Amino acid sequence: MNRKINLMRLGILLLLSTCLAACAGPVNPKPGATLSGIISIDRAKSGRISVKVSDDGAAVEQVSVSFTDIECEGFSAGSSSTTVGSRTPIVDGKFMFKSSSIGEVNGQFKSPTEIKGTLHLAFYDGQVECGTWDWSVGE
Repeated sequence: MNRKINLMRLGILLLLSTCLAACAGPVNPKPGATLSGIISIDRAKSGRISVKVSDDGAAVEQVSVSFTDIECEGFSAGSSSTTVGSRTPIVDGKFMFKSSSIGEVNGQFKSPTEIKGTLHLAFYDGQVECGTWDWSVGE
């Protein structure tokens, strides 16, 4: 009898933990945070990305990318640094930031101070395509 009760309890605990993991809502970012990290791309010696969250935590206010020794089809530079400011809403813990000077930055908050995403790097209004890479940052 005790064994049946223990197995039922274990089953209920497993069901609850599965539901909690699946039912957890989107992660809200830390308001005012600036999250920075390294981007490893095969077209540059080094790269960094920085994402600034608004003071109310509802939007991305600024994205910065910088590279050293970058080479793309039709574009190369010893160093390249671009900062773009544009309030982009964070919806369900995700954002998509588009800019004619960077390309497209997609991100999803994995914790209030961690983002994982992709960078589709394109310069000159998309005329120079460099490629798409994964990135992650934290505070």
